[in-house]
Amino acid sequence: MTISILENFMSGGRPSWPEMAVSTREKRLKMGQGDMLMVRSGALAEAASSEGIWSVGKTSAAIKALPSNVWYGGIHQQGLEGNEFAGGNWFQKYQNAAKKVLGPESTKKEVDDMAFEIWGKRADKHGPAPAGQAAIPPRPFIMFQEEDIDAIQNIFAEWVEEKVREAGL
Repeated sequence: MTISILENFMSGGRPSWPEMAVSTREKRLKMGQGDMLMVRSGALAEAASSEGIWSVGKTSAAIKALPSNVWYGGIHQQGLEGNEFAGGNWFQKYQNAAKKVLGPESTKKEVDDMAFEIWGKRADKHGPAPAGQAAIPPRPFIMFQEEDIDAIQNIFAEWVEEKVREAGL
């Protein structure tokens, strides 16, 4: 199972995960972290493919939890819905209001100056701008592929046989 999970990381998802955002790719390349999806430091792939996260019982096997140092794994597994304020989009409505007042001939600087003025009045009354949250598409990595099922079953069968021999049966 761990090999199947590791292969999900190495192949960029099976089926392929959505591509990373251009801004993320540029940032990672600048920092020398490469552009492999879901593999910046390798910590998540290592944790998700380790035997230590599994709880194996007599009739079942399940992942207990990912370690706290890779807490973000659950977000990537399920995805995260963003909001309208991500990436500074909260300011767009103030720019639109300023354009409406100033007219189509206004410059970007004039629009931005008036938008900040409108926003400042709003902030005085209601507080700072809302926090933005970018959407993160699901990139499931803890999953098994059809082509891996036979190998997983064979490994479990060998494991059961070994346990039977150890028990002297």
